[in-house]
Amino acid sequence: MIYIDRGGQEAAIQYGVHSKVRNIEAKLILVVILLMGIFLISCESEQEKRAGYLIEQCKKLKIGMTYAMVIEIMGRPIQTIEYRDEGRIKEVFVYPSPAAASTFTQCVLDKEADRVEEIICGENYWLTKALVSS
Repeated sequence: MIYIDRGGQEAAIQYGVHSKVRNIEAKLILVVILLMGIFLISCESEQEKRAGYLIEQCKKLKIGMTYAMVIEIMGRPIQTIEYRDEGRIKEVFVYPSPAAASTFTQCVLDKEADRVEEIICGENYWLTKALVSS
């Protein structure tokens, strides 16, 4: 490279250094994005493992169990929903489910009787008081 004056040479050198800094910044950003992706994938797989574990635990539940028994087997739910059905207060315990599941892992308790009346463990496992009683 031929430089006409010192001012032009300094400008060329500064441009080269600035270009190298930009390359390092770009590589650093790519590394950070890659690490974030790995972290998110590991978090998602942990959530999926937990959801699968809860489905297996849910299958241990039985119609007629108490609130305390459910908590002992499943742990605390992520959400509870209270409603009235035929004059009785019911409470739905909702637990995490796999991402592709069409329904949440859940159980319904009759609050007044303190008994489980319905259990849903994933898409293919459903028990209800009416089915068990028959």
